Amino acid sequence: MTISFIDPPQLRHLGELASLKKAILAHFDGDSGLRFHSDEERWQAILRHYSPAQRSLIAAQIRELISRADAVILKFWDQHSDYYPFETADAVRQYLRTKLELFE
Repeated sequence: MTISFIDPPQLRHLGELASLKKAILAHFDGDSGLRFHSDEERWQAILRHYSPAQRSLIAAQIRELISRADAVILKFWDQHSDYYPFETADAVRQYLRTKLELFE
């Protein structure tokens, strides 16, 4: 299943799952520890930053990502998050599943 065509035109250069990539890149970069004191603050900033339609798209893309193979999930997270590393794909899945609740 590919849902990247739903992304706004200005994000399509990021490829598949572009909205999720942008949210992670913007809130999990190397300096994000200076802007956010906790993981909760980081996700609350994501929720405030995006419209309901964008949040719905990010949630759909999270669901799509966590349904993929372990190697894909871990590579995706490692490529787009400088701040918050995980050792296994299952750890990424578990983490993102808890964040889905924020979007619903």
